[in-house]
Amino acid sequence: MTQQDTPVRPDESDEDRALRTLANIAGWCVTSTTGGTHAPNSLHYVKATNGKGRAADYASRAGPGDVAGLLAINEQIIQLVPLSMISELIFAGGTCVKNGRIVDGAETYGPTVMAAHNNHNHLAVIEGFTYSGGSSMPDDPNIVNAQAKIVTAFPTPTGKGYTIITADGAVFCFGDAEYHGRIEAPT
Repeated sequence: MTQQDTPVRPDESDEDRALRTLANIAGWCVTSTTGGTHAPNSLHYVKATNGKGRAADYASRAGPGDVAGLLAINEQIIQLVPLSMISELIFAGGTCVKNGRIVDGAETYGPTVMAAHNNHNHLAVIEGFTYSGGSSMPDDPNIVNAQAKIVTAFPTPTGKGYTIITADGAVFCFGDAEYHGRIEAPT
């Protein structure tokens, strides 16, 4: 059974919309943004750009019990999102980040928080985290944009953005990365 994304909420911020777009490109399931049960001071609820929330919870499309899928998501987040853009990354079975630094999850977040994050990856980003893809790519969280596997990703010189390139030449830009069009395969 394929796990479905939680519906888009009208109070979601620009940052949450960008997190949904990232999940759609990477093939992850969004299990929570501004809804759900979170601590009152959670970054799921903070005031953000044009709404609330700077956090999303991700699980594998195969379901929350897919430990290998959850670990793969955790590893992909570390590869795709510059540490300087991560406020929190919490997953009991993988790498944790706090304010741009890799940390010991149990020591930083405590055993109660870690126990609550064994079936999903929680990713919270800095204020202003955006998606800035080209106009030919719809920025609609209900549309899966990537039609092929991600082959590379690299940060901008400022560390405030990054570009993802897929096997079919599609280019996805986040933060201050500039979109210059698709990459054409040599003929």
